[in-house]
Amino acid sequence: MFSPFFYLYVAMNLSVLTYTIGAMIMALPIPIHGLKKWGPRLIGDSIYSAVLVNVYGGILYLIQEISQP
Repeated sequence: MFSPFFYLYVAMNLSVLTYTIGAMIMALPIPIHGLKKWGPRLIGDSIYSAVLVNVYGGILYLIQEISQP
């Protein structure tokens, strides 16, 4: 059985991947405005998800530490 921290690890890796893709889209030399608008949106979404993953991981860690005798 997987622990919740494994899923948080996967979510953080997806957040990093999304940030990287957003940065690469912003750096494209192609002048397509519709495509270039995705870059900042992906970067913002990845930062929000990374914050949520860290907050949830902190809460789970505190619960785990408090529940142990």
